[in-house]
Amino acid sequence: MFESTTTPMTIFELAPTKGGGEIFYIWEIENPSEFFSEADGDISEFLIKLDRGPDKTLETCGYTLVLERPEDPHKPESVTPPENPITIEVIQDTGQLESVEFYKIKDPVDTFGNDWGDTSAMYSAITSEKGEPLAKYDNVTRIQRSYGEL
Repeated sequence: MFESTTTPMTIFELAPTKGGGEIFYIWEIENPSEFFSEADGDISEFLIKLDRGPDKTLETCGYTLVLERPEDPHKPESVTPPENPITIEVIQDTGQLESVEFYKIKDPVDTFGNDWGDTSAMYSAITSEKGEPLAKYDNVTRIQRSYGEL
């Protein structure tokens, strides 16, 4: 899969949390073709066998803003934002590889108010209040592993 890829990439492996959110296990790979040269199949299994933990983990509220789509496919279950601090994932590009930002929102009710569920309005509220993301990754590949809720 990565045999000829020399451009640095980030791999996200996601696991669901009991609260309905997600934990992102994040590996930053400088030279994928070299790093995965010994892999012979499932990338997730290869990462386990390496006994190399992720470079970073982030827990989100499980709500994703997808900016290039007219309607967010991850609509929140409620029409009001949660009262506790949250971290939201924002996908900048849709396609084979993505650019992803994570924003920590201390007061979701104050930040979003009635805009909860409106992708464009939520992103405007985030960037006008926060400015810089908590973390940003370009060239993202997502893999799945069979996890139970953590």
